[in-house]
Amino acid sequence: MPLGISLLAGIIYLYTAAPSMLWQDALNLADASATLGINAPPAPLYVFIGHFFTLLPFGSVIFRLQFFSALLASVSLFLLYLLTRWIGEQVTTNKIDTHQDKQMTHSNEKANERNIALAGIFSILALGFSYEFWSLAQNTEKYMLESVLELLVLVLITVVLASRKNIYPLFLIVFFILGLSTGTDPVVLSFFPSVLLVLWEKRREFTMQNFLLLGLTGLAGVILVYSYLPIMSSQEPFLNWGRPTTLSAIVNLATGQQQNTSGNGFTGSTEVFFPSMLHFFSMLWVDFTPIILPFILLGGWFLWKKVKNIFWMIFSVIVTNFILSVLYLSGNQDAWYVLPDISCAIFAGIGFFWLTQKLRDKNWAIYLLFIFSLTPLIFWWSGLNRHEWRITDDYIHNLYSPIKTPAILFGGSEAFSNYSYYNHDILKYNPGVIPVLARLFYIYSPYQEDLLKSTSIQIPDPNKYYSATADKLVSADNYSAFVNDFFAMNMAKYRIYIDYPAFNTVYPDLSRSDGTASFHLDANRFKLIPEGLVYEVVPKERNVQFDLQNFNYQFSNNFPQNKPTVVEKKYNEELTSILNQYAMSYLTIGDTVLEEGNTDLALNYYQKAYAMSPHNGAILSKLGIYYVQHNQPAEAVIYFKQGAASYPNDSNWLFMQAVAEGELGNINDAVPLLQQVIKSTQNDPQLNAKATNVLNKLEGATVGN
Repeated sequence: MPLGISLLAGIIYLYTAAPSMLWQDALNLADASATLGINAPPAPLYVFIGHFFTLLPFGSVIFRLQFFSALLASVSLFLLYLLTRWIGEQVTTNKIDTHQDKQMTHSNEKANERNIALAGIFSILALGFSYEFWSLAQNTEKYMLESVLELLVLVLITVVLASRKNIYPLFLIVFFILGLSTGTDPVVLSFFPSVLLVLWEKRREFTMQNFLLLGLTGLAGVILVYSYLPIMSSQEPFLNWGRPTTLSAIVNLATGQQQNTSGNGFTGSTEVFFPSMLHFFSMLWVDFTPIILPFILLGGWFLWKKVKNIFWMIFSVIVTNFILSVLYLSGNQDAWYVLPDISCAIFAGIGFFWLTQKLRDKNWAIYLLFIFSLTPLIFWWSGLNRHEWRITDDYIHNLYSPIKTPAILFGGSEAFSNYSYYNHDILKYNPGVIPVLARLFYIYSPYQEDLLKSTSIQIPDPNKYYSATADKLVSADNYSAFVNDFFAMNMAKYRIYIDYPAFNTVYPDLSRSDGTASFHLDANRFKLIPEGLVYEVVPKERNVQFDLQNFNYQFSNNFPQNKPTVVEKKYNEELTSILNQYAMSYLTIGDTVLEEGNTDLALNYYQKAYAMSPHNGAILSKLGIYYVQHNQPAEAVIYFKQGAASYPNDSNWLFMQAVAEGELGNINDAVPLLQQVIKSTQNDPQLNAKATNVLNKLEGATVGN
């Protein structure tokens, strides 16, 4: 039965998985697995095993890797059952009330055995349909492999260890697995202390030579799994992040060079520590729902009371993961929590078992209590049933369809590398497009080298675009000059396109004093033609017309009116980024047709932009000003009010609202707003003067009346 439930869960994961809604590093891992490339952050163990699943003779590459994830999830759940059942047996063996043990009848023993089995299944259901585990089991990510590794190690140092007399060979296997597991993600360190705790308990059975050999065995696992990087990098795959062909390059890639920033990696910031702490606990609430949390607390307390060594082995995963996730800010922070969720599911199962001991002969109550394990499944079904979502494929289609090849696509969003490489290597939609990653293209020499090796594009000598005052000191002006020269150098052979994030993003290390975007197009040489989700960069003198058909986007499942349920912070940011790109494209073409005098069509595009991103300041401002200019101040007030609510520290919104209210004749509403603007803009004399002037006119008009 437990195996059947585990496999059934795997079938549910496959059924509810989205055909293409795969975010963060998922597409990057899918690409690396299919092509044996080098992704970042590197996950050579997942990529190597996953590659064999990409060779399966059914489904798309994505489906084959989703099958891999679902299979790993099913294995994890069955291992969880074995571990929870074993712990339940240890708790029964270590009962305090030994008199009751002696009086236990054969019937009670059978009931106890049944309750232990139910506790194991309770753990399966609690974890299997918790939000994060279920979400990851649908995805092409490495975290289900880490889940299997954690549970395999825990089963080996508990269930298997208890039946072995000679434990040293078993620990050699465990340490080798620990070494291999480093080829997934740093979060695997979460379950290393569990092994060390058990090793400490058994320390008298080992010699110093034994300990040394264990360490060397673990190191052999690390070396073996990371040998993938230089071997496959030397084969020149298109996805070849960091070109890790040397030891220093391997270390740089494994430790996150060019990825760790003020908002990622070991930040050392209290602004990261405390929100991460709060997020850790809030995700427990979300993952398991409040119904399962009491079971978790009861199980933890019961284990602490009965078998402290097992409690600490399980609880150390939670503690270590908490420390790692607070100190190290990962883009996949939510996914990191799946490892402590395993511990929580064990506690939940044991908590259920404790309650069955209290209920004893009340079988109806026990089975009724067991139903609570289905709470996450019922609660999250509608949100995680994603089998109709095609957001990623639709986005790629809409991004690439206007591009005429051969072309270079210069992209700037955080997810662009995932989408573009996945399309280049797997989907191959519009295959004549070469993706180039903004910012990284300027600052990261291994990436420049990789492009030169794998494509026929030309790249200016980057050393000419660094400041002479310091070693490779970068600047926004030099970055812009480098990219503009790159465009000019390749324009004879390729059509050049740039997406909205690359054109509008302010990169922290390439910021400007005026707050404008890092990249500035050289308007003396080029101009931009809006083409859907991209601009085409063309010579200034060329006469090129835009095509409105490029703004008729393909959407599935009634998107964007209907949006997926996404709890993860980064996934929400990625969804918001996609929506903003659609919105900015509508805003851009709206401005373009407005310049040609087509006001009705411009408004239509502005409203489409608003539907995509209703809190975007540029869109709210555009709509408000449009209605003011077309003598509809009542409509304008609606958008200015929304802007003021979304951007409470920007007094311009209150000023614009006050002006519109004044045009409506709502003097009593306009005057307090203007007074508030004047009071809050002492450091902005220009806005302060404008507000004062309008206020004087309104008050004068009131006196005159």
